[in-house]
Amino acid sequence: MPDQASEVEGKLRAIPFSLRQRIDAAILRHAEMMASATVPLPPEPRVSPVVPQAKPQETPQGMPQNKPSTVKTPTAPRAFQGQFFRPSEALRNDSGAAQPYQNNEPRAVPAATVPEAENTSLFLTNLPPRCDVAMLIGALEALGPVTGRIWHSHVNPPDPPAGHFLSAAKVVFFKRAGARALLQVCQRGGFAVGGRVVHAQWNRYAESPDYVAGQGQGQGQGHDDLNNGGGAAAPPPPPPPPPPSRELSRVVRFEGPHALVGRAALGAFFGSKFKFQTVKVVQVRQTGATRCLEWHFGGYHPQAQWAVMAVNKERPAVKATYARDPCDVFP
Repeated sequence: MPDQASEVEGKLRAIPFSLRQRIDAAILRHAEMMASATVPLPPEPRVSPVVPQAKPQETPQGMPQNKPSTVKTPTAPRAFQGQFFRPSEALRNDSGAAQPYQNNEPRAVPAATVPEAENTSLFLTNLPPRCDVAMLIGALEALGPVTGRIWHSHVNPPDPPAGHFLSAAKVVFFKRAGARALLQVCQRGGFAVGGRVVHAQWNRYAESPDYVAGQGQGQGQGHDDLNNGGGAAAPPPPPPPPPPSRELSRVVRFEGPHALVGRAALGAFFGSKFKFQTVKVVQVRQTGATRCLEWHFGGYHPQAQWAVMAVNKERPAVKATYARDPCDVFP
C-alpha cells in the first residue's frame, strides 16, 4: 500500500503546476455550485380545513333544539303532489322480482280489516303457466255481464322451485255479489282460461273497495291474522266510508287530438307514470281532428284510476271519462 501511495503522489508531482491550479479551481467551482443549488421538494398534501360543528343546544328538558323532528305531517298522496303526476313507487323502485305464488301475496289494495262477510276477493288456481292479466280479464269479459265490475287483479307466475308449475291469480270485485257469481261459475266448471278449467275460492285475505274508497295508503290486515298469539282481542274495525262511485270502472274513454290519443302515445305516457296491464284498446270514433279510444285496463285500482288522474293533470287537451265494464251486471 505505501508503494502505491508513493506512486500516485509521484504522478501528481509530474503534472505541471499551472494545470493543477486549473483542476483545483474547477473542483472548487463545482463544489460551490452544488452547495448553492436548491432541490425542489414534493408538494405538501392539501388538507381541507376542519370546521368545528356547533354543539346542539340543550333545552331545559334535555332535548337538543336542532334535532330533526320525527313526527310526519299529513300530506297529499305522493303521486298527486305538485304540478305533475309523479310515477308510482312500484314503477320507480321495481326490482324485477316475481311476486310470491301463494294466495297471501302482498295485497295491492291496502284496507282496514274487512269482515269475511264483505270480502270481494277471490283466489284463482289452475291457470295456464303463461297466463297474464290480459288473458285472465279477457276470459272474464268473454263470460259477458256475469260478475260485475272488477276492482283489481293480479297474476302470480309459476314457481317451479316451490312446486308450483301453474299460474294463480287474485281478482277483487267492486261488489261481493260479483265475486260470489264467479265463484259459483267456477264451482260448476264453467270458467276456463287457455283451455284450463279455473278453480276458485275466497281469498283468505279479505278485501273490499268499500273499505279503501277515499282513504290513504293505510296498512291492511287479513281476517285470519286477528288474535294470533294470544293477548287482547283486536279492536273492532272502523265503520266503512261511503262506497265508491257507481261510475268508477277499469274501462276509460280518452278523446282528444290524434297526436295525444293513440295506443302508442297513451301507452308511453302511462308507462312513464305507473305499471299497468292492457286487456284491449277499442277505437270508438275518429274525426278529422280528434280520436276516441276505449282502454280496458286490468283493474280500476290503481290502473284506470291513475290513468284518469294523470291525463286530467298533464293532458288538458284530452278528455278522460269512465266507461262501462263489460263484466258489469249489478246496479
